[in-house]
Amino acid sequence: MKTKLLIVLLCWAIRLNASAQGFVNLNFEACTLPTNAHLNATVSQALPGWTLYRGGVVQSQVPYNAGIAQQSFLSLDSTVFSYPSLFGNYNARLIVNSFDSLDIALAQTGQVPEGTHSLQFKTDWANRIPAGGLVVSFENTTLSLQPVGFFPGYTLWEADISAFAGATGELRFTANHSGGPWGAYFDDIMFVPVPEPSTWALLALGSALFACAARRGRGR
Repeated sequence: MKTKLLIVLLCWAIRLNASAQGFVNLNFEACTLPTNAHLNATVSQALPGWTLYRGGVVQSQVPYNAGIAQQSFLSLDSTVFSYPSLFGNYNARLIVNSFDSLDIALAQTGQVPEGTHSLQFKTDWANRIPAGGLVVSFENTTLSLQPVGFFPGYTLWEADISAFAGATGELRFTANHSGGPWGAYFDDIMFVPVPEPSTWALLALGSALFACAARRGRGR
């Protein structure tokens, strides 16, 4: 049990050290939604730090649904549904409608931390996203994106951004209309560093201790 806790704490420390420099509101929690009957907010209220594009045009308003039990989300088009947030109180939704077939993009500029290996984020089920429908780019360079883990209620995605470690530029998530109408919920965008040698050593030690404990348990 202690070894499992050690491994969890080490992994958590790695994530904490992966905070981005200049990028803000990567979990979409820093919003101040107004209380009105129209379910509209300015982008600066709903998505601080982010710029919202629809068909390549910057948007000033964003619809939202302040659902019940603090299970809210920010919807980046005119469609409003009720859906539990992936993590925390809010997430963002990128959606391509069939009636206008416009790309939807969410972007902001910041510095990728030194030593960053990859960019990770979570969406709801990966099968909602058509092949080529989701494009993640940095400074107009498309990043190689793939799902790396499937968990109850969400998919973990990863993109190699190591070539831009330490660089300042625009990070953009685009829902491409070429894949047809689709939509997905996004949350918990993270910059993940290459672990330092000392971290690798601690992880290896923890894994060895866990293996020893498991063998002893089987022996009993």
